[in-house]
Amino acid sequence: MYADKRGFRPDMKGKAAVSRFKYRRPAAALPLKWALAAAVLMIVLLYVPAPYLVAQPGPAQEAAPLVHVGEEAGERDGGFLVMTVYMAGRSNYWMVLQSLWRKDLEAYPRNEILQGGTMDDYAQRMHVLMDHSQSSAVEAAYRQAGISYAIGTKAIVITDPGDGTGFAPGDRITEVDGTALTDAGQLLELLKDKAGEDGQQPWRIAVERGGVSARVEVPKGGSAQGNSLDEQDLPRLLGVDELTVVKAIVPEDPAHQVEIKAGEVAGPSAGLAFALEIYDRLTGGELAEGRKIAATGTISPDGSVGAIGGAALKVIAAQRAGAQMFLVPKGNYKEAARQAEATGTSMVIIPVATLAEALEGLKGNGF
Repeated sequence: MYADKRGFRPDMKGKAAVSRFKYRRPAAALPLKWALAAAVLMIVLLYVPAPYLVAQPGPAQEAAPLVHVGEEAGERDGGFLVMTVYMAGRSNYWMVLQSLWRKDLEAYPRNEILQGGTMDDYAQRMHVLMDHSQSSAVEAAYRQAGISYAIGTKAIVITDPGDGTGFAPGDRITEVDGTALTDAGQLLELLKDKAGEDGQQPWRIAVERGGVSARVEVPKGGSAQGNSLDEQDLPRLLGVDELTVVKAIVPEDPAHQVEIKAGEVAGPSAGLAFALEIYDRLTGGELAEGRKIAATGTISPDGSVGAIGGAALKVIAAQRAGAQMFLVPKGNYKEAARQAEATGTSMVIIPVATLAEALEGLKGNGF
C-alpha cells in the first residue's frame, strides 16, 4: 500500500482514516498572524490618545533677562534659573508606558490636570497663576529688601468660570454697567449695591478675552446682604467658581519699579526664582557670584515658599542646564533628593521654606 502526502491510505476506513489525517498549517501563517498583532499593538501605542498627560523636563531660562528693574533687564554671567516642565497636550500609550521606567517622563491623569476643561483653558489658568506669582514675588522681595511700596489692583481675572456662566478662563473684567474698574474694592461696591434685588436687569460685564473685548450678562440676585459682603464673595456674586485678583505692587521710588516679562513661561512655580532675582538686583549684590543657581517654588507676599509639581523633572532640567545648586521647597525636598541621587548629579539640593532661608542657603554653601 501507499500513503499520500497527508498520511492517508486508500485501505483505511472510517475513524481509522480520520485519526491518521493530520493538517499542517502553512509555514507562513503563524508569522503573519504575529505580524498583524504587532501592527495593531503599534497603532494602539502610537496613535490612540491616552487619558493621561505626559510631562518632561523643559528648558531652564535665566531669570535676569525676564526681570526689569527700573528700565533695564539684567545681563550677567550665571545667576538664577527659572525651571520649567513641558506638558504634551496629546499623549499616546507609548509615552505613558515609557514613564514607568524613564526618569525624565511623568504621567498624570488628564482629568486631574485639566479639571474637565481643555488644554487652552489650562494654559489660560497657568498664565493667570503666573501673573499672581509675579506680584507676590515683587512684594516678597520688597519686604525682604526693606523697600516701601503701595498695593493696587492690576487685574481681576476669571480663573475658573464654572458651567454656563458665559465667562471663559482668563477673562479680565474691565467694566460693570459701563463703569471702568480700577480695583477689586470698586467691583465689590458696584456688585453689592443691588446684590439682593431679584428681578433687576442683569449686570453687563465687559471683559478682555485674548486681546478682544467681550460682554457677559450676569443675573443680579443673591442671598447675602450687601453690607456683609467682602472680596471673598466676588466669585459667588458673579456666579463663577474661582476669581483671582492680581495685585499691582508700586514702590515709592520709581527706580525700584519691577516688571517681569515672562513670555511663554506660565504657572506659579517661578515665584522663588523671580523673588531671588529681584532681591539681588535691588540690593546691588552678586548672590550667584557667576554661578548657575536653579530655583523653584511658589512664593507668598510674606516670603513663604510653597511646594510645586514636577520637582523630579526639574532636577533633570537643572542638571542639563549646568546648575551647581538647586533651591527647592521643603515639601519637595525628598522627591528632588531621590532624583538627584538616582541621576548621579553633583548638584547640591537645598530645601527652603522662606525667601530668607533661601538667602541663608546661598550664603551657607559658599555663595
